[in-house]
Amino acid sequence: MTISNSNESKAKKIGDKIFSAIVVGIIVIVAISIVAGATFFGVAGLFKILGVEYESWYSFLIFFLMFGLIGFMADIFAIPLSRILASYTNKTYQKFLIVMVVDCLFSWMALHTTDELMSSITIPTGTEFITVIVLFLAEHAMDDKTKGKKSEKK
Repeated sequence: MTISNSNESKAKKIGDKIFSAIVVGIIVIVAISIVAGATFFGVAGLFKILGVEYESWYSFLIFFLMFGLIGFMADIFAIPLSRILASYTNKTYQKFLIVMVVDCLFSWMALHTTDELMSSITIPTGTEFITVIVLFLAEHAMDDKTKGKKSEKK
């Protein structure tokens, strides 16, 4: 009887682990979906306000994904460059300005490249600049919040 109880408890532990892994996986997928959805519809709303024209939601989704990919590749160069350039000054506002110029320049290049690659979406140049600045300010605000929480924990 003890062998059968031992096998049942091992099976129960494995079942509990599988259940826990599935629940954690579902929570992670839901969290990522919420963030991605909020970002997607936030950019869609911003584009609607700024008068960007696109043929369909599908073309906007492709644009959004392409911009994310090209923007990620641009950030690989922009982040180290902005840190290197910002290290040459001690003044906070100058560091912010350097980071803003470099980040906005690379983001604009990614946005403009994506716009030029896709004929199904049309973004005026002025709207590109406004979008890049809004995205920078949103990203900077989120970075400040996470840095503030990390420094409070230490």
